Amino acid sequence: MLKRRLETHRLEGVQPVLVSGSMLPLLKPIARDLKVSNILCTKLIVNARRCLTGEIGSPQTIGEGKATAVKQFLAIHHTKSADCFAYGDDISDLAMLEAVGNPVTVGSHPELLQISRQRGWAQLAT
Repeated sequence: MLKRRLETHRLEGVQPVLVSGSMLPLLKPIARDLKVSNILCTKLIVNARRCLTGEIGSPQTIGEGKATAVKQFLAIHHTKSADCFAYGDDISDLAMLEAVGNPVTVGSHPELLQISRQRGWAQLAT
C-alpha cells in the first residue's frame, strides 16, 4: 500500500524524501528499491582517521530531530510545509507529522492513532 502511495505522489510531481532515525548504509538499499534519492537520517561522525566515533551529528533524526531535519530540507529546497506529506508509524514521528500540511499515520500505534483521529489526519492500515 505504501509503495502504491509513493508512486501516486511521484506521478503527481511530488519528490519523495526518506526520513529515518536509522543510518545511511542501512537506508540506501531501501531508498534504491523505492526510487527515492533524498534521505534524511542519522549522520554518523567519522574522525580524521576515517573511523566511526560512536557519536551522531545534528539534527538527530528521531523525535523532534525529524521535524528539524524536514524543516531544514524544505527551507533549502524552497518548499512549503503545507504542500508536503509525511507518513509516521510511531509516536516519535509526531513532531514530523505536525511539521507538514498532510500528515498520515501508518499502522496501529495506539497513542499515535488516537492523536490522528482527534486531529482528523489520514490513516493507513498495514
